[in-house]
Amino acid sequence: MVVQRIRLKRMMCQLDEKLKRKKAKKEYFAELKSMTKKQEVDIVKRAISKEHERIMARFKRDQEKLKYEKQDSHLSKADYTEKLKQLKEDHKARLEKHKAAAQVTLEEAKKQHYEIKSNMTVEKLEQQVEKLDQRINNTILQKQDKEDNSSVALGTSKMNYIDPRLTVMFSKKYDVPIEKLFTKTLRDKFAWAIESADADWEF
Repeated sequence: MVVQRIRLKRMMCQLDEKLKRKKAKKEYFAELKSMTKKQEVDIVKRAISKEHERIMARFKRDQEKLKYEKQDSHLSKADYTEKLKQLKEDHKARLEKHKAAAQVTLEEAKKQHYEIKSNMTVEKLEQQVEKLDQRINNTILQKQDKEDNSSVALGTSKMNYIDPRLTVMFSKKYDVPIEKLFTKTLRDKFAWAIESADADWEF
C-alpha cells in the first residue's frame, strides 16, 4: 500500500509539476521530496517480495485444501489430478502476471516516473490516495487491536462471565451474524440462548 501511495503521488506531480511547490501541499508531498531513487527502489523491491510470498502462500493453502477435499469428498484420482493440474496452471499464470507487473513497477521506480492512464486527473489520484490512507490507517488499527486483545481470553469471557443471551441479543439487534461472535462449539453449547433471546431481550 505504501508503494501505491508513492506511485499515486508521483503521478499527481507528473500531471501538475507545480503541485510540490505549493505551500498547502508541501507536507503532503514531503515523503517524495526526501526520498532518493535507491530508497524508492528498495521499497518497491520489498513490496514485490511480499506479494511473491503471498502468492506462494496462497498456492500452498490451495494445495492443502485440495488434499482435504480429496479425503473428505472422496475425489477420484482422475478428478484430483485434473484439479491439481488446474491449480498449478492458475498458480503459474498468477506468478507470470506478478513478474511482469513487478518488472514494470521496478523500472518506473528507478526513473521515479510512472505510467498514467489517459483518463486520470489530479483530483482522481488524490481521491485514490485518501482511500489508500484510510485503508492503511484501518490496517494499523486492526493490528493494534489484535495486539491489545492477544492477552485477553475472549472465549473464556463468553463461556464463563457474559450471559450468552446478551451476546445473542446484540447479534440480532445489530444484524451481526452469530457465527462472528460464537464458535461452532459455543453455538452448540448456547443453543438454548440463541433460541430464547431476541433483539429486545433484557436481563
